Amino acid sequence: MHSLFVALLLGQRPADLNVTPEQIRVGNLTRICGAAKRLALKNGGRFQVTPANVVEKLSRYLGNPTVFTAPGDTPGTVSYQLNAAMVNANLTTLKNPAKTVLFYIGKNNTLDFKFGGKAAVGCADGQGRYVTKAEAASLVWKP
Repeated sequence: MHSLFVALLLGQRPADLNVTPEQIRVGNLTRICGAAKRLALKNGGRFQVTPANVVEKLSRYLGNPTVFTAPGDTPGTVSYQLNAAMVNANLTTLKNPAKTVLFYIGKNNTLDFKFGGKAAVGCADGQGRYVTKAEAASLVWKP
């Protein structure tokens, strides 16, 4: 996974790397959550975005807004949803950032377990990951 992240930072396309869509999804979530952390740090720890402007605000840290579109989705689709409860949250004071959902694939704070029974989430610790339904039960949705 580390080599995927480095390659993406260097501008290599995933097709050139023989990576799976599953790896790309998690890599995208990791990049998006890392950008969210950088934006929050610039604002005293506060994640100052709205669902309407999150792509625009994070794109300046990502360099490429196509990161918001998951493999297999129509180009331009925003595949990774913002957990609206995290708007204006202080990311530096969260009790459990590794379990606090920042972005996810699904709708209305409901995960979509369409990846072999797992769902893709990005947490406030800056990491993307897949979780099972049992693991999802311990995720934090409100800071």
